[in-house]
Amino acid sequence: MTKKLKKVQNEKGPIKFKTGKAEVDPACDKTMTAIAAIMTDYPGFHVQVDGHTDNVGKPEANMKLSQDRADAVVKYLVDKKGVAANRLSAKGFGDTQPIADNKSKAGQAKNRRVDFTVTKM
Repeated sequence: MTKKLKKVQNEKGPIKFKTGKAEVDPACDKTMTAIAAIMTDYPGFHVQVDGHTDNVGKPEANMKLSQDRADAVVKYLVDKKGVAANRLSAKGFGDTQPIADNKSKAGQAKNRRVDFTVTKM
């Protein structure tokens, strides 16, 4: 299931956020629909949405922002895609786990993301 969730973001596009914002970009709806479908196909699993930020701003603010982003993805999946709330949780990691160089705008954009941690229920 973890591989399928990662593949969705590679194929349909990542879940994106603007700098300093926690609203899910409406352009990500195809990705969110595919994630909800995967969760339907694998009912015995729990998904933690892991929120991340770039390194712009203070670490404390980034930690809160990353939590807000993870919460926004959970809310979107529950409210708009019908995923059961008890199958989702959210955790913010701030700027502590970059996947790209924060020295460039492109790298910062890649670091403003969510990942998924899947566990059995």
